[in-house]
Amino acid sequence: MPFYNCTLSTHDYQVHLQRHRLFNNITSQNKLAFCPRCYPVENIPFYRLPENWPVFWNWFFYRYHAVNYTSYTVQAFSQLDTVVNSGNPTLCKELIESIEFYDLNTPIKEILYFIRYLYVKTNKFQDLPTQQQEDAATQLYNLSLEEPQPQNQENPDNNLEAIQNLFQAPPSPVLQPLPPLQPLPPLQPLQNQQNQQQQNMGISNVEMIALFQQAFG
Repeated sequence: MPFYNCTLSTHDYQVHLQRHRLFNNITSQNKLAFCPRCYPVENIPFYRLPENWPVFWNWFFYRYHAVNYTSYTVQAFSQLDTVVNSGNPTLCKELIESIEFYDLNTPIKEILYFIRYLYVKTNKFQDLPTQQQEDAATQLYNLSLEEPQPQNQENPDNNLEAIQNLFQAPPSPVLQPLPPLQPLPPLQPLQNQQNQQQQNMGISNVEMIALFQQAFG
């Protein structure tokens, strides 16, 4: 019975399943997210199944040696947008904790990182992650381990603070106001412009006539 963060013993879980079989009196307070009788997959209507769920489960199943999931898993997956937008890993943790595994060799923090990173990179698992995307996730995850960890290690959520900012929307750029337009100088009459050009050249009207006559006379 390998489940992440499960405090229930194997004996207690068997008792829980026996109550399902004999009494069928499990209340909402006694429900277990990983229990297939509390959250049967058969109760999910086909039209309520996210279209990208098969892609995600196919990838997850082979990468992390998963065994079973419940309707709770599917429901949590359908709400992963809130994890990406808020950076809060709680819902993603509950998704992982509702899945049964062959083994628990991979740290849950690593699984959290990969799910959230690849959820963005594959456009919500519309496609299977590529090897390049998984390699990039591995590199970024290893870099996050080198960052200083929070002092409080009692709450496992605190260990995820180093990677939460990766999935939050970047701040909008602050646009600086444009400088005011300077008024254009008033247009001068053509004769004034010619006189101004002659003055700039240092030639008077008389000199201009003499030069013209010399050139064409």
